[in-house]
Amino acid sequence: MPVEQTLVWSDLSANGDFTLGSGTEAVNVSIISDTNADGDAASVRTLGVPETEALWVRNIDNPVTTEIAFETPVQDVSFTLIDVDNFGPVWDDQVTILATDADGNIYPVSFSDLEISHDVDGNTIEGNSTTTIANDNFGTDSGADINGADSVTVTIPGPVTSIEIIFEPGADADRTGFIGVSDITLTNAPDGIVEGTAAGDLIDGTYLDDPDGDRVDDDGVVISAGDGDDTIVGGDGDDNVDGGIGNDEAELGHGNDTFKGGEGDDRVNGDYGNDVLDGGEGNDWLRGSFGNDTIHAGEGDDYLWGGYGDDTFVVTNGFGNDTIEGEDQEEINGDTLDLSAVTDDLTIDLSGSDTKSGTFSYGTDTTSFGAIENIKLSAGQDTLVLADGSGTDRVSGFQAPTDNGDGTYAAGDLLDVTGLTFDYGARGVTTRDVTITEDGDGNAVLTFPGGENLTLEGVSASDISDPAALEAMGIPEAPDGYVTGTDTSETMAVGYLDDDGDFIDGGDAALAGASGDDDHILALGGNDTVHAGAGNDLVDGGSGDDVMFGDLGDDTLIGGTGADEMYGGADNDTFIGITAGDTIFGEDGLDTLNLSGVGNHNIVVDADDTSSGTIEFLDADGNVTGTAAYKDIETIVPCFTPGTRIATKAGFTPVEDLAVGDLVCTRDHGLQEIRWVGKRDMSAQDLAERPHLRGVKIEKHALGENLPDQDMIVSPNHRVLVNDHKVELLLGEREVLVAAKHLLGMPGVTRDNAHALTYIHFMFDRHEIVYSDQLWSESFQPGQQALNGLEDAQRIEIFELFPELESDRKNVFGTARRVAQKHEAKLITR
Repeated sequence: MPVEQTLVWSDLSANGDFTLGSGTEAVNVSIISDTNADGDAASVRTLGVPETEALWVRNIDNPVTTEIAFETPVQDVSFTLIDVDNFGPVWDDQVTILATDADGNIYPVSFSDLEISHDVDGNTIEGNSTTTIANDNFGTDSGADINGADSVTVTIPGPVTSIEIIFEPGADADRTGFIGVSDITLTNAPDGIVEGTAAGDLIDGTYLDDPDGDRVDDDGVVISAGDGDDTIVGGDGDDNVDGGIGNDEAELGHGNDTFKGGEGDDRVNGDYGNDVLDGGEGNDWLRGSFGNDTIHAGEGDDYLWGGYGDDTFVVTNGFGNDTIEGEDQEEINGDTLDLSAVTDDLTIDLSGSDTKSGTFSYGTDTTSFGAIENIKLSAGQDTLVLADGSGTDRVSGFQAPTDNGDGTYAAGDLLDVTGLTFDYGARGVTTRDVTITEDGDGNAVLTFPGGENLTLEGVSASDISDPAALEAMGIPEAPDGYVTGTDTSETMAVGYLDDDGDFIDGGDAALAGASGDDDHILALGGNDTVHAGAGNDLVDGGSGDDVMFGDLGDDTLIGGTGADEMYGGADNDTFIGITAGDTIFGEDGLDTLNLSGVGNHNIVVDADDTSSGTIEFLDADGNVTGTAAYKDIETIVPCFTPGTRIATKAGFTPVEDLAVGDLVCTRDHGLQEIRWVGKRDMSAQDLAERPHLRGVKIEKHALGENLPDQDMIVSPNHRVLVNDHKVELLLGEREVLVAAKHLLGMPGVTRDNAHALTYIHFMFDRHEIVYSDQLWSESFQPGQQALNGLEDAQRIEIFELFPELESDRKNVFGTARRVAQKHEAKLITR
């Protein structure tokens, strides 16, 4: 209950700072009495009949002011104005009282115990002139119409923080008489805080122990429960509750309430309204119930329950082992887990099948959550854990990797995808398995093979589309597309997984032209057994005595070194890289034995089965050095004679035997000296990755009688000379150069299917036309595209021989003839 205080003038003075009462009821007072221009001021003294010690003014000609200021609001203020009268024109007393609150608002003043001798105008009282005063006897004056009492009671309900008393003459005289102010009584105004005691209180609408008289009502109050195990019941207003120390219980009722707990295990129900709940330290139980609540997970092992509405759970460092439940009721945007105030590096586990549930942890603290639609990540480096079946997740605040500008990225937040597999198989996902798109708001969406997806709010697809960016996020680098064995003897079959994650029949084909189960298998060393399974596979046995099975699909089997057994299985298979000791079984389908690169050999066909036979390998003298057997082979592609023959001073010379300094016959300039010779080996892997570089085979007579005079293979962009009347008629030139690839489609001109090949180049001081296999074709012309196709060492060598090429690669070597474009080539070759 409020405690009444009294400002006793005998204990004070007209100026100074004073304290009324003590403890929580104490009121600090500041009194200032101004001195006017005449040197007059109010003072504390004893005057009157009977004598009274009070604050007095006497016979002043100009206004005098005394201000009484209170540090905290007070109310129920009461005092007496002594001897307010009029004896005009000798004196006329007038007093104005201005009572203001903390915001400067003036409160009304009530004057009571008035007589006919008093006039009141608002906050001003004056002695009037309707009565004749016999003498000024300080409160006991007499006259025809008064009873002798001329003092007035003043009351100010408040709450106020300042009382200004202005003494001055009224209109009927030039000065005042004697005017006094008695002792002042007051009480502390309620401070809006319902304060508990150090004991365990029940603070509700009936609680009366607040020292200022504050009560819990429906207008909204601040409740400070203090120490002890308190029980708090809020009203219908917007309450602000400080639970203090102890195990407190609170039912906050209606309104947008705020609860702040201290030490202890608190139990709080926000009930209706948009509440803010913070249990503080201890193992707290907090429920928002109805409305869009904000619930803080403080220290300790807390249970946080949002209830109905869009609730937000705010987490800070040292969160403990909490349980957070959102509850899917009456939501618009859903519940939010806000981790943004956490500076630690969190692990956020979203691997469960319930897309709204998971855990987050740091050190020994682990909190579980459920029914959460939105997650704001922490300020630390967070790791999101995903797994097969983890469904659809969405987070904001994800720190995307930073582009270093050199093809690498610096990590931001991370993904742990060790629980995600390719098509629910044994292989973990890699950067190749992630599909990146954007939702309608421009946010990146990562979709994984099992249909799991993760939306990163605020991150665009372009921020993370680079595989290097995905690697920086923690997704393993994609395999190279080759199922690579070891140098030991082993069995490689369906399901085989190599060290960087490539499968046999994993549906993970990645090389150009491959799809699904089209595998590229490199057995390497050892005596291996390889089963290629489904798909159009390429199997390279490498070294050792291997056994290879193409199984299903149109497979290519490469023997490599060693005595190998190769079985094509179903469909149309190709066998290449045959060496002495090999055995080839075409089995079902239309199978091909390609002997390109084998060297000198004989083919001995079985008399009773033309699809079977023996390959004899010959030395330079024609002696048999070894054999290989084949069965069920429908087509044999013989190797062309060892090299294209170039017309030189010494006669036709295999191109592979040419050397710098040799004199070659040219169409335009006779014998010319070779300035440079180079070659480019194209492996099976090179051709598989870049099939457009496969050679073009021009069969004997394809371009005319003995043009060429034997099958020849050239690079796709190698140009041959075409000269006839059709060229001149259509293009206005007698002779033009046509790229071999533009001759494809003509009878006898096809893509070569050799396993591997070598391109040999030779160059003169200018672009020349040379005689090769009775066919005129070009020498090497070092244009930009041609130079790009060389190895670095060869390119450097050419620049040393022809330094002008490095500065002007386009214009130094003009073509010896006009070069026909693709559409022109089609006209002159059809």
